[in-house]
Amino acid sequence: MINFYAWLNEISSVDSQFSSPSYTSRKASKLSPDFNKFNVIPVDLGYDTYVVFKKYCSKDPKFRDSNNLLDRRGARGDLKTVLASNGEIFNLKELANYIITYSNNTEEFEVANNTLKTISKLEQNLASK
Repeated sequence: MINFYAWLNEISSVDSQFSSPSYTSRKASKLSPDFNKFNVIPVDLGYDTYVVFKKYCSKDPKFRDSNNLLDRRGARGDLKTVLASNGEIFNLKELANYIITYSNNTEEFEVANNTLKTISKLEQNLASK
C-alpha cells in the first residue's frame, strides 16, 4: 500500500492522451505523455544538422528525444520539415548548446549555432501568433 503523496506523484494526468509504460514495476509506473500525439511544431532540419547531431545523440542517452526527432527526419540530403513536440524542441536546443560547448570542430559549432538560430526564429514566430 502506498500513501496518497506517492500515488499522486505517480498520476500526472487522467487524460486519455497519456499512456502508461509497458512494464509493470510499481516504481516505473508513472504516466508520461505520448510524444507522438503532441508533435505539432514544424521545424526545418537540414542534412548537416542530421549528421552532426546524430553523432552526439549516440554518445549520450539524455538526448533520446533529439535522436527520435532526427530518426523521423531521416538521412535524406534535402531540407526536411519535421513535426516536433515542445519536449523534442527543448532537447534539440539542449543538444545544440552541448555541441557548442564541447565540440572543437568549427563546422559542428556552426551547424549547432545555425540550428539554434532556426529554433529561435521558430519560437519567435510561434510567440507572435
